Amino acid sequence: MADLLQSLWGIVALLVFLLILAVPGTIAVIAFSRLKGRIAKKFKLSWIKASFISTFIAMFLLVLVLYLIPFLQVLSFTQNDFLPSGIQTQIIEAENSEELIEQPFQANYFLDLIIFSVITILRLLFVALVLSLLLLPLELIGSAVF
Repeated sequence: MADLLQSLWGIVALLVFLLILAVPGTIAVIAFSRLKGRIAKKFKLSWIKASFISTFIAMFLLVLVLYLIPFLQVLSFTQNDFLPSGIQTQIIEAENSEELIEQPFQANYFLDLIIFSVITILRLLFVALVLSLLLLPLELIGSAVF
């Protein structure tokens, strides 16, 4: 009985979290429905291609906003406890010695930031692609109803 309740609770939790994404997602897709018409007319694309492109753009922007809100809050805490770059140090071993000395921090922060940004954008593109593919059948049903 406990396993059944735990499974039901897992399904309810999944539906609640899907609802959190579904409401803004639906609003974004409706807002981008005009873009679908413009894309279809300008590039002479079929309905399904134009719908996919507009849904992909809407989902990418939605996922980007949902991802960046907590990321920007956490980013401020990861900057080495708010120390200025002149104070940041790292402990290294002195040459030809066993003792440890402090040396100014020389990490390549700019390169790390670029690599992290590229990986993040690729991850967001993948998530938007998956969400767009999942929403395409719903758009087909929605277009038949309306």
